Amino acid sequence: MSTLAREECESDEECEAEGGEFRTAPAGVHEIHANLMIAHLDFADFADAAEAAPDGVFRSL
Repeated sequence: MSTLAREECESDEECEAEGGEFRTAPAGVHEIHANLMIAHLDFADFADAAEAAPDGVFRSL
């Protein structure tokens, strides 16, 4: 997964293969931001955590 913007992709298929999205609770935003800033975790780690959650929403690691 990546954080490519739609306009950075050559096609919709490329964006679907390269990028993704997931939902987060408001409290999870700070954890995501902090870990991305220090390169401790990447976007895929958070997307995987959201996918593993029963409701599909990232809350915390």
